[in-house]
Amino acid sequence: MNAEVTVFGARYSVYVRAVLMALEAKGVPYELEPVDIFAQDETVEAYRKLHPFGRIPAFRHGEFVLYETAAINRYIDEGFAGPPLQPATAQDRARMVQIMSVTDNYGYRPLVWDIYVERVSNP
Repeated sequence: MNAEVTVFGARYSVYVRAVLMALEAKGVPYELEPVDIFAQDETVEAYRKLHPFGRIPAFRHGEFVLYETAAINRYIDEGFAGPPLQPATAQDRARMVQIMSVTDNYGYRPLVWDIYVERVSNP
């Protein structure tokens, strides 16, 4: 696969950074198209054509568009040459998904919004 890859999002997003790290680990060239989902203008509505929920990131590989970080990273891992990004066994992959889900569902908000944003970014 050598169609051009574009990631839509902002570098401050942990979800965008996760996709960029996967692309870097695989050695896949990409372009980051900045998207400010907090902007109060027409760009956010236009962006919803790529991501119906208006979140970041979105991903385009040629004509193929994908959103949701886990889906994007799995596509990157399985769709491009390079070192595998997932464990080899089904049990280890399941544990990886479990840890990622726990972190995302229970850790993201308190760690990012309650600690980082409130205490570091906006002291």
